[in-house]
Amino acid sequence: MLGNKNKQSGVWFKIVIGLGCFLIAFPMLWMNEGQADFGRIGASSIAMHADEAVDVDSDTLVAVSGIVISDELIGDHPYLRESNYIQLSRQVEMFAWVEESKTEGEKKYYNYKEEWTDSPPDSSSFNSLEGHENPALPLQNETFTVSQGMIGGYYLDLQEVDLPDSTEVKLNATNVTIVEEEWQLHGNTIFIGEGSPTNPVVGDIRITYHAISSNQKATAFGRIEQDEIVPYLYKDEHKLYRLFFSSREDAIASMRQEYKAMLWGMRFFGLALIWLGIFLIFSPIIALLNVAKFIPGAGFLHDVGRTIIILISGAIAFVLWLIFVIMAVIAHNLILFLAVLLACLIITGAGFYYWFQHFVAPMISCYFNPSTTQNSSPTSLNSMFKFSKKADDLILPKVFFEGVNRNELAIT
Repeated sequence: MLGNKNKQSGVWFKIVIGLGCFLIAFPMLWMNEGQADFGRIGASSIAMHADEAVDVDSDTLVAVSGIVISDELIGDHPYLRESNYIQLSRQVEMFAWVEESKTEGEKKYYNYKEEWTDSPPDSSSFNSLEGHENPALPLQNETFTVSQGMIGGYYLDLQEVDLPDSTEVKLNATNVTIVEEEWQLHGNTIFIGEGSPTNPVVGDIRITYHAISSNQKATAFGRIEQDEIVPYLYKDEHKLYRLFFSSREDAIASMRQEYKAMLWGMRFFGLALIWLGIFLIFSPIIALLNVAKFIPGAGFLHDVGRTIIILISGAIAFVLWLIFVIMAVIAHNLILFLAVLLACLIITGAGFYYWFQHFVAPMISCYFNPSTTQNSSPTSLNSMFKFSKKADDLILPKVFFEGVNRNELAIT
């Protein structure tokens, strides 16, 4: 009895999760179709060289190309000496115990192993704490960024502008300071601990760095306000304020590729969520199919039925997804929306014109313009039209045709 209640609860839980997938998928797809295509926006920018003085409006998008520099130096005392970095990121890993669990039937098994991790777990939450204690991480990940830089004669807020991806810093005896005996330089890592880089013990840490260097050719997108490049707002909501270590054309192509990757990635993710949601809503049917596994000679129904449900769920999900995406694309694109609206009006108008010319006009011609239909018998004409007791009161024509003399129509 308890087992049946648990199964029913499980089915209802899956249905709720399925509905939750819908609540996530459709708003996500809607917002995804409304995201800005910065590749297209960037293509409308005015190209400028950093050393040129160009008279542009303060609300105009520009792409300024030149060498990006900064007077500030940043480092990570006492580990890494200062250098001409725009941004420097420190990554810290600790050799720590990690708990793994596996469930088999009604039993749960735990396994513990030592490995390098940048987020060592709190060992107090382990199922078995003894012999698996992790010390606190003595050093945290951190990112350092210079406050201001310049590209030609224009200032850049390097703490606000979107920067390019960083690259790994090559560590050596020149840029690394070793001040303690337990510190060791091993490849591109600084090892600190009681063990060794090849034989660490729990609690040992290693540090690596990624950085963005200055004095590189770059292109900055934004708008010019006096002698500073500041964020550009597209339609007062989409901010474009980015720095690329490439030409304007390559930067635009990169933004366009980012847009396409995000757009289609979220579309396919939304389709997968809708598919999963529909499949989970079919859980009661799947639960019934599970019973077939225990019926002699009917076990195949479970596998076949489950496959059919997966395919049907996918087909329904695809149709719903396609309709919703098309509607979202139209709704977010004003020009496309107006074009579709105009097309609908034209089609509706053409349909109305056809209906009027082929159905309404003949009826009006028949009713108000009597013509010569001498050969038409009252009986045949009476079968084509239905009249009231008053000869002049036409209620409902069954068919419409031209050239009928309403004076010759029989009265029922």
